[in-house]
Amino acid sequence: MYLGLALAAFWLLRVVMELRGPSPIRFSARLLALARRYRLAAPEDKGDAGSALFAKSTYALFYVFLTIMVLTGLVLTYHNEVAFFDQIEHTAEEIHNVTMYLIIAFFVVHVVGVVWSEITKDHGLISRMVGGDTRNR
Repeated sequence: MYLGLALAAFWLLRVVMELRGPSPIRFSARLLALARRYRLAAPEDKGDAGSALFAKSTYALFYVFLTIMVLTGLVLTYHNEVAFFDQIEHTAEEIHNVTMYLIIAFFVVHVVGVVWSEITKDHGLISRMVGGDTRNR
């Protein structure tokens, strides 16, 4: 339970950063920039731009899953204190459990995608993820 509340606090921090943070760290700004890049790309570059947009869009789905997980977790945590939460506890628990499996599936697909990308076209991706991008230094 305490781990869930700590994750809810981190989720809240992420939401605040998304709403109030500078543009370079806002996910929505980066997603919109990729969508713009895809829309303006030359036909021969649409494939790479589309792949980047798809990858970033999957993170949007991950954020939706996390939001659902946090909100249903809060309902489960405080269902004894709030009468309405007590009424929807069973539904919230079912949604919470399904979302957990969706997040696990996202991680599996993410790891497979990273390894696939490392092997096929983006050599050094894992090194850049672990050590930071050194190509622009």
